[in-house]
Amino acid sequence: RQRDPGPPLPARRGPPPRAPTATPPPARPPPPPCVLVEGGLAAWEVAGVPVIRGKRKVISLERQVRVAAGFLVLVGVLLGTLVNPAWLILSGFVGVGFVFAGITDTCGMGMLLAKLPWNR
Repeated sequence: RQRDPGPPLPARRGPPPRAPTATPPPARPPPPPCVLVEGGLAAWEVAGVPVIRGKRKVISLERQVRVAAGFLVLVGVLLGTLVNPAWLILSGFVGVGFVFAGITDTCGMGMLLAKLPWNR
């Protein structure tokens, strides 16, 4: 007798390469059964399977970080050019934040944006 695999959990681009071999930590109870969807959500839509989406449209956290960083750099350059060159420090600070995020894989701006109400 075959066990019911439970509800499918499609990802945007399909399951990650290690998903079939992933197991929960032994200290936790096992998750409810689920199905790995080949091709992800896009393949389901192409196949005509009904997809229920939320009504909210929120841009991804990564895009929010890029928008905020770009805005801060632009403001720093404009204020540095038009008001006082000391404002260029703002653009430099954002650049240092990008370097830090790239080296440590920790993004301070992302952590701050994640705490905002629309990202919860």
